[in-house]
Amino acid sequence: MKKISVVVACYNSESSLRDVVHSLTGIDCSRIGYEIEVVLVNDCSNDGTLGVIRDLCREFEYVRGVSLARNFGQQSAMLAGFRYCEGDYIAYCDDDGQSPVTDLIQLVQHLEEGYDMVWAKYPERKGSVFKRVGSVVNDKMVNLLIGKPRDLYFGNLWVARKFVIIEAMKCTNPFPYLGGLFLSITKNMSNVELAQNDSKRGESRYSFWRLLSVWLNGFTAYSVVPLRLASLTGVASSCGGFIFMVYILVQGFVSENAVDGYSSIMSVLLFMFGVVLITLGLMGEYLGRLYINVNRVPQFVIKEVIE
Repeated sequence: MKKISVVVACYNSESSLRDVVHSLTGIDCSRIGYEIEVVLVNDCSNDGTLGVIRDLCREFEYVRGVSLARNFGQQSAMLAGFRYCEGDYIAYCDDDGQSPVTDLIQLVQHLEEGYDMVWAKYPERKGSVFKRVGSVVNDKMVNLLIGKPRDLYFGNLWVARKFVIIEAMKCTNPFPYLGGLFLSITKNMSNVELAQNDSKRGESRYSFWRLLSVWLNGFTAYSVVPLRLASLTGVASSCGGFIFMVYILVQGFVSENAVDGYSSIMSVLLFMFGVVLITLGLMGEYLGRLYINVNRVPQFVIKEVIE
């Protein structure tokens, strides 16, 4: 019998993780000729998540736990979990109970129509306003910078063929962004519309700074578009400065009441220097990440495997 491996990246999910795993155990995969295994990755949680994982591993023989040495982030935790998957298909769901995992079979059946990867798409997104806005911004960013098809939605529940995951595991970047990584492997993807559950954890684990970190990974890991935008901004600013200079000169010749203005000069200088500093900061971000990659900073460190 073939196997579906489901990876769950866990961070401070003591209150919701049991329900997620119990939902996965309720999936009747046997009717389509599959069995299921679950890989729970503890991303150095601050609560009792690790203890819950130990209990679930004792309760279910097909549940395996992986504990990381420190908090590496969701993307790295997912890549760590992939290394312990034995399934023919690899799936992922969040640990807060919002992923409709009981409908996982629908994704698998759609995958078997010839796709390499299938994502759940939610007609109505649930969660806080901040989280919904963050999802929209992230979607637009991936469309613009990484070339994701506009009709394709990246969600928190998906299933992929094993070759996609094998290729993804070759990534050693300590700042992984799996959406861009998957698109670099295959574009034979599709969506299945499902109803999203309410979160069982309450608040989202993604603060503004954590979302910003994920977006920066997407910006700098799989696209040079930000550097090109910075160059175009510099050209536009230079053109604007030249036009403004011509305007000032013409005004000085044709108007007897023209007065040299300190404020106008300072505003132009501040604008130009702002553009320069933004461009230098962006280049510094790229160089800093390149430096970290050259020094082989680990993508994740596995502290313990729980069978």
